[in-house]
Amino acid sequence: MDRNYQSYRGEVDIISLDGDCLVFVEVKARSNLRYGRPEEAITEKKKRRLSYCAKNWIYRNEYEGSLRFDVIAIEGKDLRHYENAFEPP
Repeated sequence: MDRNYQSYRGEVDIISLDGDCLVFVEVKARSNLRYGRPEEAITEKKKRRLSYCAKNWIYRNEYEGSLRFDVIAIEGKDLRHYENAFEPP
């Protein structure tokens, strides 16, 4: 549906449909674990920004229906998908 959707407060990497559920996906990648695992970068501040962007997209596209927030974490060749990773704050 959409990629790299930006609002003045941040960006959502991927917006897609899973059946009738709208999914906002944050993708985090790390080639070096010096700064921690990729999923550890999803802080409360980042969750608020993602939630705001999602609300903005929903408003602009007049979407009514279910939604969820997923996280894709990439470490080298290892990929982890966290479905319904968090509830909007």
